[in-house]
Amino acid sequence: MMPGSICGVAPQPSGSCDFNQDVLTLDHGTLTHQELDGMKSVKTSVLTVRHHRRSSCISTPQTTCSLRDDGSLYSELYMNDNVLGTSGFTLDVAEQENVVVKSVLHTNGSVAAGEFSGSTVMLITVE
Repeated sequence: MMPGSICGVAPQPSGSCDFNQDVLTLDHGTLTHQELDGMKSVKTSVLTVRHHRRSSCISTPQTTCSLRDDGSLYSELYMNDNVLGTSGFTLDVAEQENVVVKSVLHTNGSVAAGEFSGSTVMLITVE
């Protein structure tokens, strides 16, 4: 600090956004082999945007979320019924909006019994 200077905090960026939870877990529970393909798990979260902004939402690094190393089970992710693939979609948010995040399971061949899990990163850019 220089003598006579003013100490302060930089203002929040004009286009910032935030979810009301850091981790969103979509749990499909215990399923039979017959229930796997097409099974859905849904959670609602709140997206808050500073000032009315358009936001682009994508999931990365892939278009689907692999739940088994052999590729036999994967999830397709949606936000407000829009696919969250690598191309994403645009969401118009006026300060705060409930968003519905959904996982839909898909099978690719035979799926061995046992636990399954996966993770992805959802990116939101403010325009």
